[in-house]
Amino acid sequence: MILTQNFVLLGKFQARPLLLKAIEHREFGDLPDPRMENRFDENEMFHMIGAAAACIRHSAAMRPRMGQVTYLSAFSPYF
Repeated sequence: MILTQNFVLLGKFQARPLLLKAIEHREFGDLPDPRMENRFDENEMFHMIGAAAACIRHSAAMRPRMGQVTYLSAFSPYF
């Protein structure tokens, strides 16, 4: 698990500011799972946050389909 379980419990309106801050400033804050003890690849985390942000876009038409997310996770070197 890369993103903390607490992230899953957040509503999309609460998660959006955290994801945007992480994307804009590369400050991950409490997003990584604490069990990782800050041992993660920053580029991988950045891509995971980008994928999560895409999945909670306001417009459903702009969100990736599950198949796209699955494809990305299967063939990206960061997943």
